[in-house]
Formats: sequence, C-alpha cells, structure tokens
Amino acid sequence: MLLAESVWAVWCLCLLTSGERSEHRPGSQAVLGTDADFAEVSHVDLPAYGQASGDVRPSGVLELEATQGKEDAPCPRVRAVLEELGVPPAALNGPKGTWRGITWADRFPHAISHLGGKPGLCDVRGISLEGRPLKGRLPPELGSLREFQGLQKLALARIKGITGNISCLGNLTLLRTVYLADTAVYGDVGAFSQLSDLFVLVLSGTAVGGELASLRNMVTLSELELAGTAVTGDLRSLTVFQFPRLAWLDLSDTRVHGEVGALRELDTLRTLKLSRTAVHGDLVHLLELQNLQVAKFDSTKVAGTPNSSWSFKWPKLRFLSLADSPARFLFENLYLRPPVFFLKDIQEIDVSGCPLNGHIEQFLDMFRDSLNLARLRATRCNLSGQVDDMKGTRLANSLLLLDLAGNNITGITGFPGKSIVQVSLSRNPLLDMSKSALLQSIREEIQVDLRESMMRDVSAVQELFEEGWLQATPEAVILNTTANYYCHGITSPSLRITPELFFPMRLCACLPGSRGVGIHCVPCAADTFSDLTNQTDCKACPRFSRTAQTGARTVNDCRCDFGRIGLDNGTCVCERGFALNLDELGQRDCLKCDEFNLDCEGPGHTLAAAPPKPGFARLQPGDTRGFRCAEPADQHCNSSKDSGLLGCAAGYAGPLCVTCSDGYRSKRKLCRKCADSEGIRRSRLRIAAGILGLGTLIAAVAVVAFWRKTRTPVRTRAARDSDGFWEVLRPMLRAQMRILLQFVQLWGVLTALNESLSLWEQEYVQWLQLTAGGLQDAFKLECPYGGEDARFVTALAGPLVPLALLLLCMLLEAVSRSMGIRLALKLLPFLFIGGASSCARLMSCQYHDGGGQALGEASFRVLLPHLKCEDHGWQATLADCVGWVSAVSYVILIPGFLLYLLRKQKRAVAPSRRSLATAEIQQNAAVVRLHAFQARDGSQPHGLDKEPRGVRHLLAAAIAHGTVYFRGKVRLQLQENQMMHVQLLGDDQEGLDAGNASTLSAVAQRDQEYVDQRRWIKITRMLTERCVFQDAEESDRVLAGAESLFCKYVTFESVWVEVALKLVSAVLVSVVASQDGLQLCVGFTLVTAASLALFQPYVQRQVGEL
Repeated sequence: MLLAESVWAVWCLCLLTSGERSEHRPGSQAVLGTDADFAEVSHVDLPAYGQASGDVRPSGVLELEATQGKEDAPCPRVRAVLEELGVPPAALNGPKGTWRGITWADRFPHAISHLGGKPGLCDVRGISLEGRPLKGRLPPELGSLREFQGLQKLALARIKGITGNISCLGNLTLLRTVYLADTAVYGDVGAFSQLSDLFVLVLSGTAVGGELASLRNMVTLSELELAGTAVTGDLRSLTVFQFPRLAWLDLSDTRVHGEVGALRELDTLRTLKLSRTAVHGDLVHLLELQNLQVAKFDSTKVAGTPNSSWSFKWPKLRFLSLADSPARFLFENLYLRPPVFFLKDIQEIDVSGCPLNGHIEQFLDMFRDSLNLARLRATRCNLSGQVDDMKGTRLANSLLLLDLAGNNITGITGFPGKSIVQVSLSRNPLLDMSKSALLQSIREEIQVDLRESMMRDVSAVQELFEEGWLQATPEAVILNTTANYYCHGITSPSLRITPELFFPMRLCACLPGSRGVGIHCVPCAADTFSDLTNQTDCKACPRFSRTAQTGARTVNDCRCDFGRIGLDNGTCVCERGFALNLDELGQRDCLKCDEFNLDCEGPGHTLAAAPPKPGFARLQPGDTRGFRCAEPADQHCNSSKDSGLLGCAAGYAGPLCVTCSDGYRSKRKLCRKCADSEGIRRSRLRIAAGILGLGTLIAAVAVVAFWRKTRTPVRTRAARDSDGFWEVLRPMLRAQMRILLQFVQLWGVLTALNESLSLWEQEYVQWLQLTAGGLQDAFKLECPYGGEDARFVTALAGPLVPLALLLLCMLLEAVSRSMGIRLALKLLPFLFIGGASSCARLMSCQYHDGGGQALGEASFRVLLPHLKCEDHGWQATLADCVGWVSAVSYVILIPGFLLYLLRKQKRAVAPSRRSLATAEIQQNAAVVRLHAFQARDGSQPHGLDKEPRGVRHLLAAAIAHGTVYFRGKVRLQLQENQMMHVQLLGDDQEGLDAGNASTLSAVAQRDQEYVDQRRWIKITRMLTERCVFQDAEESDRVLAGAESLFCKYVTFESVWVEVALKLVSAVLVSVVASQDGLQLCVGFTLVTAASLALFQPYVQRQVGEL
C-alpha cells in the first residue's frame, strides 16, 4: 500500500514537471482573446475529486493540481494545440477544468477511450470555440495526437481567423459533429469520407472543395451544409444508400449540378436548399418527399406548374422559394380542376422573378384555401389587374405580407386579409388606389409601399391632404439635381411613397436655378437666376453681370464684369475704396477713388456720383474727379447731405464751391444763411436808408467845406502859431488820407495771397476798396436779389462804376471850369484800386484748383463761376466787353491822362528853367542874382527884369537861399530887378552856416556845401514851379484842375511817380491771384519802395515813408 502511494506521487510530480516544461515551449504561439471569452482562473471553483467529473485518479493528484495552479499547467500537448488555434496563453494558465470551450473525456464516468479503456487525464472529447476572436490554424498533428483520438465535436464556426487544411481531421474517427462554417479552412471534402460516425458536417462559407462523390458511406450523416464552397458534383451522388438519414441538405452557391429528381428517394429530407446552383428538372419529381418542410430553389433552372397532380402533396411544407426560376407557379387553365389541399400548411411562398404572366386575381385564387399562408412574395412576375380584399376566403384570415413589387398592377380596392400588416406595390408603373384603401392604410397602420409607383388619379390623394389625413414633412426627402426639383415626404408612417410620383403638385417643387411647377422644371437660361423654390420665372441677373452657364441658383452665380453685386442685388458695384468708371466706348472698370479725390466709404460708388473727399469738390455735376477747394477748403467742401453731387458744404455752390447758394450770403470768405423774408425786407430798408444817409453825409460835408472855404478869413501868422493839436493834425491827415486809403485798399487786394487767412477786419477792409462787390457783401444784396443775379450785376458794376464817376466828373468839367478835373483827380485815389481790382477779377479765370492742379477746359471765371472761360454766351460776351473796356481805361486811358498832365506841366514850367540863380555870401548877408541862358532852340533869353515871373523866380531863389543858409529872421530887398539882398536880422543872429565851417574838417565842409547847394536848387525850383503854375491856371483849365496833384510832389515832373503807382497797382491786382502772385507782388513792391526811398518825390516826407 505504501509502495503504491509512493508510485502515484512520483508519477504526479513527473507529470507536473513535464507540464511546467511544456509551458515554456518555444513552438507554442497564441493570439490573445478577450476577457469576456476567457475568465481568470482565480474566479473558477475546482470540483472535488470524483464529483461530476468522472475522474478516477486519487484525490491527492487533483489536489496537487489545484494547489499548484498556474505554476504547473496540465496537458501540455492539448495546451499547445489550443494555442495554435489562437487561444490566448493567459486563458490556459489555470487547471484544465477552467479552460472554456473544452470538454474533457474524464468528466464522463462511463466514457471509454478509443483504446478500449478508461479515458486519459488529458483526453479531449469536444472543442467549442464558435464566434470567438481567434487567429490561428488547424494543427497538422491534430489527428495523430493521442489526446484527440476521442474527439467527437469540433465547433470553430464564425472564426474568420482560423485557417488550415481539413485533412488533419480525417483520422479522428470518433468525430460526430463538425462546425467549420465561415472560417478560412481549406482542403478536400473527401477527407471526411472515412468518418462513418459523422452526424453533422457544416462547412458553409469556407474554401473547401472536392467532389460530392467523395462523401461515401455517410450512413449516419443527417445534416450536410456546403453552401458557398467550391464543392462540385452531380446530385446523383447523393443516393439513399449512402445517406439514408440525411434530413438537412444545403448546397446553395456551390458548383453542383444535375436533375433534382435524383433526390426523390431521400424521403428523410426536411430542408433542401439548392439556391443559385446549376440544378434543373421539374418539381413534380419531388412531390413524394412528404417530410419536406423547407425548399429553396432560388436562381436555379427548376421548373414546375401546379396542377391536379399536386393534390395532397408536400403536406408539411412551410417555406417554398422559387425566386428567379423558370417555374410558372400559376394555374394554366382555370377551367381545369385545381389541386385540392394544395400547400394547405404553407406559411411563406416566394415566386419573385418567375414568369407568371397572368392576372393577380388568378394568382391569389390559388391560395384562397391556405390556412397558414402569412407571407406571399411575387415580385417581378408580370402580374396585372387589381387587388381586392378577397373576402370569404381562408387566405383573408392568414395573410400578413403581400409583396407585388415590380409588376403591372393597375389598382387596389382593398387589402387581401383582415390581419394584413404590409403590402408592397412599389415599381408598378401606373397605379390607381382608392380613397378607402388609402384611408384604411392610415387608420389601421397597414404598411403600404408605393415607392416608384405613379398614381393614376390624384384626386383621392388631394382629398386626403385637404381633410388633414395626409401632411407633408417639414424637410425635403428627395433632392434630384438632374431634374432640378426636390420633394417632401408625408408624415404618415403607413405609406411609403415616391413623392414625385405620388402627388408631385403638392409635394414637389423646383429647385433654385430652375423654373416650373412640381417636377416639370427647366434650368434658368443664361444671364438669369432663380434663388427661390417653385418659381415660374427666372430673374434677370443684375446690370453688368452674366452667368457662366445655365441654371444659376443665386445672384452670386451672376459674375460681374467689374466689382461685385451690390447689397440691393440691382447692379454690379465696386468694392469699398473703388468707384465705377464708364468710358465713352462702354468699357467699365473699377478705379481707385483716392486717385480722383473721392471718398468711397462703402461699396457701390460711381465716379460721377461718389462724394468728394473733405476739402474737395466737383466743378460741375457728373464730373469724375474732385478738385481742391480754395481755403478754407474744409469749410467750403465737406460733402454734406445738402451738397448734391458737387460735394459742397451747406450754403455753398458753384465749381469748387466758390459761391454761396440761394438763401446764403458771403461774409469773410464764408457763406452765412440769409434771414427770413421779414429780415430781407428790413435789410432792403436798411440799404435804402444807408444810401440816403451816405448821400446826405456827402452833401453836408461838401456844403460845410464850401462854406468854410468862402467864409473863413485869412489867418495871421500869430493865429497859426497858437493852433492846438487838432489844428496842426488836420492838414496832415488831409494830405495823407489818400495815401492811407490806398494802402488799406491794397491790403485788401493782397489778402488774396493767403487764402487761408480769415481776419475779422478783412471784410471791412475790402469794403474800403469801394467796389460793387464790397457793397454787395456790406449790404447783403445776395439775399434779397438772388445770388447769381446779384453776382452778375456787381461783377459788371465793379469796374464800370469808377469809370462812370470819372466820366461824370468830365461832364462836370463842361459846366464848371477845372472843377471836374479837380474832382476826378481827388476821386481817382479812392476808386482806382477798387476798379482795377474788379476789372482784373472780372477778366481773370480760375485755371488751377486750390492744390495747384490744372482745371483744363473746366476753367471758370472768378467772379462769374457759372461761366466757363471758353463760353461765348451773351453773359460771357458782355463780361468780356466790360472787362476789355475797363482794362483799357485803367491801364491806358487813366495813366495816359496823367502823362498828358505831366507833359502840359513841363511845357508850362519850361521858361522858368532857362535861368540860373547865384549867390554872393557876405557878412550876415547874401546877394542873389538870376542869370538867363540860351534856350534849346537857339533863341536869346529875354531880360528877366522885364518879366514879372522873372522877379518871382528871383524872389523864390532868395527865399530858398535864406531857408537853407540862415537861422532866424531875414529881410529880402530887391535891387534893380536883377538881384535880391538877403540880410539876417536881430541881436541873436546865428549867422550863416558857413561861419561855422571853421569847426569842420575840409572834407566834411565840402560835403555839407554840396548838400546845401542841392537843397537850395531844389527848393528854388519848387517855389518857381508853383509861381509859374499859378500864372498858368488862369489860361489852362486842365492845369488849374490838377493843382492838387502837382503840389503834393517836390517838383512837378515827379508826377511820373503817380503814373508809375497806377500802373503798379494795376499790375498788382492783375497778378495777385495768379499762381506766382506772391513772388510777383513781392518783387513789384520792393522795386516800388526802393524807388520812392531813392527819389523822395513827395513834399511831405512822411508820405514818402508811408
């Protein structure tokens, strides 16, 4: 006993040691499985020895295996086979009882091994690993291993990763069940021919091939499934002698062939599947298979037509499929006796694709007595006619599904069957379905498939829509881009339809890009688009755009010739910062606005309408360019909403916004809004009162001056010495007032040099120019008389009014001797600059804008901006005539008249210049003599003592000599009409300036003598000319009237300065507004100032300095 126990312990230890070694065999490989397929060992309870396992080994061995666990894995060769099949090693670490899917032979107490004795510890009876994610192969040594010789079941179905040759299973003679369907195994099916105990052989969906004839002596085989394999052969190989128990035969999708009658002796068949094979024959040969329950002959050449011989046949048949076979499952002649008890227990029939070629009423009538027929499929059978409810038949109580798709059914008046739940009438070309049938489908929720079937009469459908039984889905379910339409479905779950065939007028609409109604849609023509659905007409593309092809869906499909489509979709516009330019040839382009001084804030601008930038304006509406305005440009030109197309600010108008619009007046280069009508009336009253007051003032001043001149006695020297401040200032102001006024007038003219200058006194200074324009601004004539009319009148009156006043003076000269000339010469300093300035502005044109850019043909007149320089209308002609007449007057006639006065003066004073005064200086006295000399014509001079003017000449020389050389009172004494004795009087005699010469150096003395001599000569000449002029006044009215003009100069010949000043003034007012006005004005001014400083022509030195 002790010896036996010792032997068992050594044997178990050796077994465990060998298992431990086999666990680390390099040849064992496996693919891991999932935790759901293989549980860990720690969660499995091992059965005790002798409990339901059939294990006859001593308990010590089992306990030793349980305690050792993973360290001593049992059955190494079984483990190796399983790992090669793809079982993860982790799933085989525990005791063998925990190996899932493995059935051990020692678990069956009464099992006998293949050797005739008790089964071994590692003998395997079954392997069931179906559907697990394994990847491996059938070990080639599987059939030679002792542990698998008793294998009865091998189930590896639905494991795509299992491969290997099935020939290794040919030696497993005890196999009864083989499930290898849908695996990658291969080999010859003849490998199983020696397995005489095989009961089930399932190899469907594998790469197994071979001949059916190789399966011999399968007397126990009841199920043979070879569908989808490469098995070939004739059905005659399946004889009843070789397969006496065969109940399930599936050879679908194989290469078998033959006549189906060869199977008529297999009376044990319950399931026969020969779909998609090359078998043929007539079903009548199989009618004796009384146990047949399932028969599938899809896509075969098996034929058959039911007749009376079919009576009581196939009593157990439940499923029959003849789809796409030549069987004509229809009674050929209704007058013959039909079969009785025809397929009375059938549950499903599929004859789809069979050439029935009959009426649906005839086809359904075949099954009127079927008690259990639930599903009837007859698609694509060329059936015609109408379907009714088949009341009074047994079929009406059993039918659940009727599939008649793809036929020529013309209508349905009712559903065949009280319990029917699904009817398919799809793909029937033209179908007429009654309102009651549709309403029954909706109410009873019968699934009716009407897809691809057109409704013959949609009135019933329309009524259901109007009554609310049918409604369209919110979303479209069909989008046909080829035919350019889309369709909505219906909300009813019972009806499955094709909307464009069921009710297109209500459910379908044309897509954008087409026009029409329902499904009759035509793509939009070129250059048109449709952006909405179901439009009967397409819209034209925006202006200046076109489409690349037909069927434009949106306005964006219209491609602009330039820019992009505007927000209003009305036309093509340019982008922001660009404006449209349309040239004479019709070419269109988007140009940058900055280059044209335009302000294109947003898209859609054109060059002719875009607002100019601030400080810029158009010359006239429609111009494509903005020009810089005169200063202050930002106030004149700011593109206000009231500016129109010119870009002027409110109140400004005309080219470059140089004038004021109606209702505004000019003030200090700015336009101010006029008062209301009442204000205008008051303004007119003020103007009239102002004119009346000014006339009254002038008349009063004239009367007072005349009265004082005639009534005021000659004042003595003592009276003059006692004069106060105003008495001394008055004559100085009288003499210098004209010069001051001219200075102020020139100041107003020169303000044009700086257009940005805007002083408060500037407006009033310009009034002092005494021009019509100044009066216009002063009296606000633009408000009551209109801006353009007032400007035109004042522009013409500006140069003409001074000339008219001078002309009136000439008329006055005809009435009063020398009065007209004297008054004209007094008015001339007041009126000349204003008149010349008005004339120059009337004739001047604006050739450049405020920035110096040339205006070209758009140049306009300065005072008449509404007239271009090249205009020849009556207003332009009149302005030119007035301008040229005034220019001739101011530049030629007036200076010419002054030159005429100068010439007359020279001829009048010429005799006084034919004598020379000398002085003999004595002690506190001097003797002055006058010497005559020969004239230029060679005549001898007359005696000076015989001419009164000679005596006056001698007196003038003596007075001048005393003025220069003496300090104090002197006495003049005429001696013999030829010399004048000048003697210094008084006790405080200062003596002659020459007496002080001893204190001066010789050089300084000579210079002083030269200066004194020059002064004596100059004063002598001045006094002499005045004496002569007094004599000439009596005989020459012109010289008498020009006395005031000549007397303001030291010498009468200095009147040329007056002529030069008039010409300089005319030049200044002409060039002041030119492009180089500043340089020219500065040049003329400096030359004139230098000349006056050099010559000192005025009697009063302050006038010259001013």
